[in-house]
Amino acid sequence: MRRAFGLHARWAASQSGAAAVEFALVLPVVVMLYVGLIDTSDYVSVSRKVNHAATSLANLAGRSEHVVSPAALDDAIAGAQLTLQMESVSAASFSLRNYRTAEGSTEVVWSRSSGAGPDCPASEPDNLDELTASGNDVIVAAVCARYSPPLGGKIGNFVFGSSTMTIRTQVASRPRESDTLDCPDCAQ
Repeated sequence: MRRAFGLHARWAASQSGAAAVEFALVLPVVVMLYVGLIDTSDYVSVSRKVNHAATSLANLAGRSEHVVSPAALDDAIAGAQLTLQMESVSAASFSLRNYRTAEGSTEVVWSRSSGAGPDCPASEPDNLDELTASGNDVIVAAVCARYSPPLGGKIGNFVFGSSTMTIRTQVASRPRESDTLDCPDCAQ
């Protein structure tokens, strides 16, 4: 009986050692999955907010009838900036461009930008010909945000020296109250 009890005790001791080894092997993988899940969900949230900021910016810029002032565009940019008030976004930049098609050619009528983030000019959309008709304007709003993952950023800084990335979204919209929207004091 003692012999059987001794075998059982040795077997239990060897199992606890195996469990400790398995735990030590599995723990880093589980922690990395957990950190990755948190950072991925934060990235999706920030990306959605950048998209919302660009949509809001295009919407607010297109609300004026026929003529918009630079102050009104700056207010629209300030409104879009409020969307990105979060700690994962270290800097953001906002850009507006108004495109007009006349006699078969499309040109930039005015542009406005602001922010201390990454360079983010609103570029001509690929489907601009489909969006415009002669005498109509299209407002293109672009938002770029410098993003740092909350948990993985510390690991990325340690391993790679940097862990920031740029999230960029561009939205095209038409003016709401008229076919064209001029801004006499805005840059081209």
